[in-house]
Amino acid sequence: MKRISIILALIIIGILLLSSVAIATVRGESYTIGFWKNHDWETRVYPDWVSLEPIYICGTQIPQSEGQMIMKNANNKNFSMLIAQLIAAKINASNGASPTPDFNEIENWLSLQIDCSSLSSILSNYTKPFDKNNKDQKNTANEYKNILDEYNNHDFLDNY
Repeated sequence: MKRISIILALIIIGILLLSSVAIATVRGESYTIGFWKNHDWETRVYPDWVSLEPIYICGTQIPQSEGQMIMKNANNKNFSMLIAQLIAAKINASNGASPTPDFNEIENWLSLQIDCSSLSSILSNYTKPFDKNNKDQKNTANEYKNILDEYNNHDFLDNY
């Protein structure tokens, strides 16, 4: 009798684990910049339903090598952390994580702050310091960065 109870308990645990994996797979997962700066995101292999769209910031395609460099160098003293969080969020969205933040709003604001019209412009400007005379600029960048950070850390799904 004890053996049957143990077997039934293991079966129930297995069913619960499988159902939670299925739910996570359907929703897609979001991962942090710490994950994406160290893992392949151009040739990742996912089920057929996942779209492997290139990652774009303000209309500019971001290759993996440059994106990972931005993520590795990101800090809160300039635009790099916002751009790093945005890259990770775009990867997560292409991986099926939802609901997504309003990328257009963030990118429209970002394009008014720095030149992001080409990859070379982004790479030249992502470390541009915030304007010391414009506290709203840093506050808005931090607000958007925090929204993307929540999304990349799964918290966005719980709060929105």
